Amino acid sequence: MEALGDIRPSTAYTRELGDEVRDVRTRSGLSLTKLAEGLGWSKGKLSKLENGARGSDVVDLIRLVGYCQGDQAALDRVLTIAREGEKGYMIRPHLDGVPDGLRALVASERKAIAMIQYEAMAIPGLLQTEAYARAIMLTGDDPREAVEPGVRTRMERQEILRRARPPQSAFFIHESALHAWVGDWQVMADQMLQLALLSAWGHIEIRVVPFHAGNRYWCAHPFRLMEFQDSEPVIHAANMTYSVLSERPEVVKGHRAVTEELHAVALGAQESRSEFARWADHYERLRGSDDRAGRMA
Repeated sequence: MEALGDIRPSTAYTRELGDEVRDVRTRSGLSLTKLAEGLGWSKGKLSKLENGARGSDVVDLIRLVGYCQGDQAALDRVLTIAREGEKGYMIRPHLDGVPDGLRALVASERKAIAMIQYEAMAIPGLLQTEAYARAIMLTGDDPREAVEPGVRTRMERQEILRRARPPQSAFFIHESALHAWVGDWQVMADQMLQLALLSAWGHIEIRVVPFHAGNRYWCAHPFRLMEFQDSEPVIHAANMTYSVLSERPEVVKGHRAVTEELHAVALGAQESRSEFARWADHYERLRGSDDRAGRMA
């Protein structure tokens, strides 16, 4: 009997497991139909596993990875997730130092129908220009060869905002992030301009949390709230080395309260758009300035 065989709403756990299984299959070159036939499964069973609508037991997963001729690393990843089981939260290390590479986060992003994100000192990854993403990754401790794959991952994630049915998204960015230099004046000018342009998209709300809102208890704690069609909401939060995804009701409730405060204290959408345009002009005017003079402006 399968440990999680019953069809049910997806969770952060089953979405991550399904995403890992899909990756094993696509690397093998097998279609959904061919793999299901090879395993003696229905196509629907395999599809639901890949889409996070069901789990599977360890024996079936070993058979699946073996049939796909997956390597030991792939088997270890799948079994690590499967054996962890449901807890209502997941803790994942940033093994490559790039939070965007976290499969659980990406799997949940793809399924979300709505997102609210708050960032304190940086532009949210889903809104970053390629140059901004590269510049901020270069400030980390990762080897330089890990930077370009990280940038590509971040740019690929942004496709969810451009798909036919994108999630309804609200981004709250603390004013500190508009002051915090990443790269040079050109990087910052282009990033501010992109925020102004994206804020005009109908399904994206981008608002500034101004300094005069005060130093509230949540100000230093970025997070994201993701909503799903038929599943429980998920909170994602990260530090330098770990990410946490939680579906626990008390955690979701606490962050919902913060989102209400964010809506109350943030500048309106039009005023925020004007701020982004003003900052784009500010950084553009620093053309030719040396870094130190520009950063003191």
